[in-house]
Amino acid sequence: MAPSFLKDIRRRSKSSFRTDRSTDSSNGIHSNGRGSGSGSGSGSGSVPPTNRNKSSSTLGSIYGGSTPPTLPNSHSASNLQTLNNGQSLPARSAVSTSASNRYSVSGMSGLGSPSANSSLPTSPYAPRILSIADNTWVYQKVLSIYGTIVDPATQALEGNLTVSRLDDGFPPTYWPVSDSHFKALIYLTPGPNRLRFDFTSPKLANNNTSNPIHSSYLTLHMLPPLCAPPLHLVILLAKDSPGTYDAAPARIEKEGNGLETAIRKFRMAAYLWQAFTAEQMFRNKLGRRAFRMEEEWVAGTSNLRDRETGTMRSEAKVHVVRCDKTVAELRDLDLAQQNPNAKRNGDLFAIATEAVQSHFQPLPGQKQYVSVLILDAHWDKGSNTITGHAALGGGNGQIQLAIFGSQALQSYPSSIEEVVPAFSDCTPTDTNYVANDCNESGSNWEAANIGIGAHMHETGHLFGCPHQESGVMLRDYVTLNRSFTTREPYSTRTKSKGGLVLPKDECTWHRLDCLRFRGHPCFALPTDPPRSSDDSVQVWPVDNGNVIVTATSGVAYIELFPEGEDICHFWQEFGDGNGNGPIQKQVVLTEQELRNRLPEDRRRPKLKLSIKSSAGGSHEVDNFSLLASKASRVKLPNGQMAFRSSKLGSSQMEGSLPDEVVFYSATQQTKLLTQVRVFSGFALDGIEFIYEDSTSQLFGKRGGSPSDFFLDTRRGEYITGFYLRSGFWVDGVAIMTSLGRKSPVYGNATGGSGHTLIPPRGYSIAGVTGSCANWTKGAFLLWLSPNVMSDKFKDREAQLLHLLKKQTTYQYRKHLQYHIHFKIRSVANGSAKDSAVAEPAVDKQKKLLAEDTGHFSLIRMLHLADLITELNGFCGVMSIFSSMRYCLGPPSSYANLWAALAFMPFGLFFDFMDGKVARWRKKSSLMGQELDSLADLVSFGVAPAAAAFAIGLRTPVDHVLLTFFVLCGLTRLARFNVTAANVPKDASGKSKYFEGTPIPTSLSIAALMAYWVGQGWTLDNLPLGAWASGTVFEFHPVAGLFVLSGILMTSKSLHVPKP
Repeated sequence: MAPSFLKDIRRRSKSSFRTDRSTDSSNGIHSNGRGSGSGSGSGSGSVPPTNRNKSSSTLGSIYGGSTPPTLPNSHSASNLQTLNNGQSLPARSAVSTSASNRYSVSGMSGLGSPSANSSLPTSPYAPRILSIADNTWVYQKVLSIYGTIVDPATQALEGNLTVSRLDDGFPPTYWPVSDSHFKALIYLTPGPNRLRFDFTSPKLANNNTSNPIHSSYLTLHMLPPLCAPPLHLVILLAKDSPGTYDAAPARIEKEGNGLETAIRKFRMAAYLWQAFTAEQMFRNKLGRRAFRMEEEWVAGTSNLRDRETGTMRSEAKVHVVRCDKTVAELRDLDLAQQNPNAKRNGDLFAIATEAVQSHFQPLPGQKQYVSVLILDAHWDKGSNTITGHAALGGGNGQIQLAIFGSQALQSYPSSIEEVVPAFSDCTPTDTNYVANDCNESGSNWEAANIGIGAHMHETGHLFGCPHQESGVMLRDYVTLNRSFTTREPYSTRTKSKGGLVLPKDECTWHRLDCLRFRGHPCFALPTDPPRSSDDSVQVWPVDNGNVIVTATSGVAYIELFPEGEDICHFWQEFGDGNGNGPIQKQVVLTEQELRNRLPEDRRRPKLKLSIKSSAGGSHEVDNFSLLASKASRVKLPNGQMAFRSSKLGSSQMEGSLPDEVVFYSATQQTKLLTQVRVFSGFALDGIEFIYEDSTSQLFGKRGGSPSDFFLDTRRGEYITGFYLRSGFWVDGVAIMTSLGRKSPVYGNATGGSGHTLIPPRGYSIAGVTGSCANWTKGAFLLWLSPNVMSDKFKDREAQLLHLLKKQTTYQYRKHLQYHIHFKIRSVANGSAKDSAVAEPAVDKQKKLLAEDTGHFSLIRMLHLADLITELNGFCGVMSIFSSMRYCLGPPSSYANLWAALAFMPFGLFFDFMDGKVARWRKKSSLMGQELDSLADLVSFGVAPAAAAFAIGLRTPVDHVLLTFFVLCGLTRLARFNVTAANVPKDASGKSKYFEGTPIPTSLSIAALMAYWVGQGWTLDNLPLGAWASGTVFEFHPVAGLFVLSGILMTSKSLHVPKP
């Protein structure tokens, strides 16, 4: 008697159901004995699809002349309850889905293929997926996989692999197995994708059944990378184009050559690019990264079943764009890239760029990535030239573009089922109708390689990849087919018969291309950390021949180019070597270290570097030896040393002249930078640096419109860096300060690319140098190093105030050919001279305040201007005391009242004089500025209110109104302390106006009170008398003058010109 579990297995097998819909028949039809097929009808037999439902790319295929038929919906485990008359079946227990168990994952099972919860042994011939593990997350629509059947070294099997989804969301696809190796493409949908892999072979049992026993399962989770900008696919047509492409008559008869077929083929080619790139990124340990395509909801084209049923899917969108040229104009031989005598062979790229830009209309600052297929490309047999075709890639910053012709489009697959047949089709190329591109497309499969691969090569240029020593960006795409098939057919190009191709034989992206993709925004993954908005790289020469490289996003890798070489063969990576690991925002380079990375025969005098940031930015150093040498050193006027940084951009503009500014504040301790005036229009014209003593320095020219940026020197604010927009010239600049402020971008805020220029720790900017023509074309920065300091600067706050005297400034632009050289001065070389320079008063005062320097230090640190300010406060206090003495004496004795009113003008005199003396002696202090505000509050706020009280404003409401006046004065002075640096200044450095009336205007009320005293209008005789007498609301209307004065003082919109 058979065990009970065998009965259950037999009861659940669909082969035990003998219905008129059963597909379990040994009479199934197979193609060339390589795979099983089952019909779509209802009978026990099956009929393969007719030729009209399959692409003619299968013609001449080494795997047979027909596309393997698709299976109908399976009557297996997924619908057993229905087949069992609705009776519920026993529940199956869960099983581990470890990546190491290739046979596990719940799903449908065939006869002899145990389900995931079964304890029966699985088949040793079950497919083993080697390129991806179970429950992996992926981010592209089409995935390329590789695996084996058993160990190929011990048993070489031929057969077919069937890939199917457990939910039947995509029809089964069939892939050849050669010498126990297989490759397949899997179409994924967002979310979990539960897949089954079945192997069948004529040499194994159960080959001719619809329930193969050699099965394995895999679950993949797909998450669309919506965080990345898409690659747009465009088919470009002439304005009068019929919308057809070159194809042989047999092709046209089988599949047509119209626009719809072109869209399907181009879409499938892009899916192959995506699958290939993701696999290459994974092999380079950079994650399964690939660009994403813009998608649309359309009738599916990725498989034949969708075309028959009209199933809607989210597929890659292919834009159809018509340019303003005719077919004849596009096919002009003078535009053909392959025509050696063409005079305008770059015009096709310009035509495509203009048409794409008009179609997408990108917003300012928005970058579009577009790959274009020129459908009107045509093989001109008479001239042996492909007209209307150019293979180019690049961009203008806003549109990154790749273009390629349609000369090989007929050989492309249009669905996943056609991929292997297309890359195996040995049909000779008929040059009566289509081109043998570069004489490397002698057969259909080779034409598909050239067309799909070369277009991918240009798309690599679109993403910023240069030519490489190997890989797609050389010309290795001629073996692109090897990434999708396990056997290569006869090649007319190499005259080789082909054979088995393994992963080691495949075409690749070069490692440097993969590193570029790792930092490109189009390759960002949802799991990546937030992307830095600043991708710039800066290079700073410093002491001892060292060069510091800084990047906000991190330094990713450096390419090394010995003299005379344009293709990179040597590079250095940072992090963990895989584009990951700890981010290194600052790297120190030495010439010896870099040269040690080169072979001895390549260590030439001139070494070029291309430094890449983790966010995709780049900086070129034309001659590292020169940058690190004494040629970068500059002696400043005070004898200190500075260093020129590496240049940004080029300086080849006709008519450009050198220009240089070394900041006064970098060499003179008494100079204080207070204002930066930027002249700009569409680009940067010039920058003027204005100092406290009204002197200024101009870099560039005064053109365009001026914009002022003021430093709040009262709070010790100074410039710490700059943000630059630049391309071939400097488009705009923003200023960053020690208080964390950043000015607007003056000039073109969206022009060029962004560069953040902040010196490394221990250095500050000392000047600007560059070259100028009609506008700033380039600029250099000069640095100072404050690392080595004398004892007098040991106090940290004193150091900051000392740095304040070495204000830095930035780059300008007036067609200034734009190099950015930072001059760095090491105080180690100039500290002795520093000690001989008179210590600035502001530092002396700070030191006396911060340190225990003995008795009377507070008095000793006061400047003459501070003592005059104290006299202002003295007058205010004496005025208050005089008002109090009047209140204690007889009302008719006005002597004390006259004294109270007389002290106020003297306070005003001293208030004017302290500023005059400070500017005359060129000594100012933060303490003096605070003293001035406090003295003003006493002399022009409290003193007038006390005099008003004495003169008769003594009711409770009068007290409230006088208090309101004093508080308004207090608030106005506090606002002045905060906003004084932001108020526009005149040429002398003084503010152009007051915000609100200044508090000394209260003396106008004091003068009016003096008139009342002279007339005897005091106490009960005040003008207008008292209102609401005898009530709690009794007040004197003249108190309203103080209320009005308080309102005018605190007004923001009232601007009172300064005298």
